[in-house]
Amino acid sequence: RPKDFTLWVNLSETLISDSPNLAKNYFMASRKTLSHIHSNELEKWVSTGRFFLNGSAQSVSLASIYFEKSPAIVRTLKMGQLDRFVRYVELSSRRSTEIASECLQLAEEMFPAKEDGKEALLQLMSIIIRGNSKETLACFRSIARTTGSVDEETSFRIFSLTHKMSTLPEEEVSIIFGKAPLSSFLETIGKVLSELDRKEQSLILLLCDNLLTIAPRTIPSFIRNCNAILSRIGVDQMQMWFDEGMQTLQANRTAGYAYFQLESKHSQDFIDTISSSVELASIKELMRLYSHAITGVNIDIAPTQNLISKGIGWVSAEKPSTDGTTVFLPTISNSYPNKESNFAWYKVIATHQTAHLEFGSFLFEYDKPGNIFTTSRPGKKSK
Repeated sequence: RPKDFTLWVNLSETLISDSPNLAKNYFMASRKTLSHIHSNELEKWVSTGRFFLNGSAQSVSLASIYFEKSPAIVRTLKMGQLDRFVRYVELSSRRSTEIASECLQLAEEMFPAKEDGKEALLQLMSIIIRGNSKETLACFRSIARTTGSVDEETSFRIFSLTHKMSTLPEEEVSIIFGKAPLSSFLETIGKVLSELDRKEQSLILLLCDNLLTIAPRTIPSFIRNCNAILSRIGVDQMQMWFDEGMQTLQANRTAGYAYFQLESKHSQDFIDTISSSVELASIKELMRLYSHAITGVNIDIAPTQNLISKGIGWVSAEKPSTDGTTVFLPTISNSYPNKESNFAWYKVIATHQTAHLEFGSFLFEYDKPGNIFTTSRPGKKSK
């Protein structure tokens, strides 16, 4: 409309007086940006960008980046959200232009598509910008990686949880993030949850929400350990393990903290009790004696991962093999619903591998004459 065009021209003249380079980015971004915002938001878009300006060359540079990145940012943020975001970035620029510049560059990657996810992140940003410069920049980078590695519902819940943890009493916050800063927590939780399926992600975040009200200081350790726990027990057993920890916590807070941080024998023993899996480390000596009893030969037992470095046996580290002196077995058996069956599986594959030794598979020589039948192998080899 003529009225809108006149406003656009007037705003461009204002920006030209601020900086020709700034106006250039405004011109270049206008067409795509205006396709995502309402015409009555044009003035707000420009005034939000000019909020960076304070007379310095650095502020002009930030405003220029703002207009350059606007087409991508306004696809993600509504004008009110954009205004809040810019105010946080401007606050960070007072300590470091580098932080503010990279935050603008990362904006499109940082914000999830889900509306409540955007709100949760904006709330979290209000906490992040209070930290030191190095930590603030690390947080922004971790947020971008997290948003890109999980779905929008999970990213919303991660940012919401982190914000709640960051707004706890100062003493508790210092304990939670004392050993590992906020950026490290964001990096870890994003990486850990990206390796889980949706059901597992949902459960872990639900359990974290429960811990938040009772023992928030255990959340970072719980997040770091949850993959290891889930590798031994399933989702249903995880809930059982968690409930046992809550009872321990109610009886003795110190013991409860140690339980969820996997620093107590009770926690480890309970996992072993409810787990259907069997680990090679726990039965290695028993399997060695079993193999010796079958063959009468002293045999070593080793995990199949050792085959990778030797370049022998099966390519997969999950399948058994032997090199004639050592039986290689998988580190864990969890294909069956109970310990008895998983242990029996170890016995079956150990028996198969030791049979190669018992019946001389590794003593076979192609050119050696047969003991019973007439040797015909050399002739076939020449053909």
